Amino acid sequence: MQIPDQPVKIRMHDIMQRFNPKEDDISLFLVLFESQAEMMNIPAENKVARLISLLPPDIVQFIAREPEEDAKKYEYVKALLLQRFKLSAEKFRQLFNKHQKASESIWYDFYYELKNYLKGWLNGLNMKTFEQLKDLMLVDQIKKRTCMDFKEHFMDDWTTVISPTEMFKKIEDFEGVSKTIKPKMSATETERTTKRQFKPRYESFSKKRAFASFKTS
Repeated sequence: MQIPDQPVKIRMHDIMQRFNPKEDDISLFLVLFESQAEMMNIPAENKVARLISLLPPDIVQFIAREPEEDAKKYEYVKALLLQRFKLSAEKFRQLFNKHQKASESIWYDFYYELKNYLKGWLNGLNMKTFEQLKDLMLVDQIKKRTCMDFKEHFMDDWTTVISPTEMFKKIEDFEGVSKTIKPKMSATETERTTKRQFKPRYESFSKKRAFASFKTS
């Protein structure tokens, strides 16, 4: 008697990687999760349990601190995660520029991921018009070509500068200050070099005078 083949049971973590809060965008992660859950016909009441299987222990504990009834509702947990782990505009920018296609993914997935990273970057900076978008692209290119001293000097507000006018003013101010500091530093360094060169001669001369005085006495 032939036994019919049993259907292969596919688990969520077999087709999706665990969420990494340091690298992954939670909104994109949830979109992918919902797409997979729909394809697998997962009932609404089981979605939270499947989602938790893809989350790190500390995030699971974070969810567990919520009221029990709320923690069972997918939409509630989704809103909680979006509020807690939403990435900054700067992080979206970095992901958009550095993201690589995974070997096991298809090109459409790669396109979809890039699209979401770009959307997160632009929405995070409240980009509304095409002119704003052009300015942002130009400023981003200018930033890549500035020196490291300039980047370190404006580290605190580096990610918020999105206007070419503001960027040009910062560069001009920085270069103006640098031009006044460098001559002073060069003069100081020249003075130190002269002293280092003169010191051995002076010490040698002093020793000769002391030796001559000792002989005459």
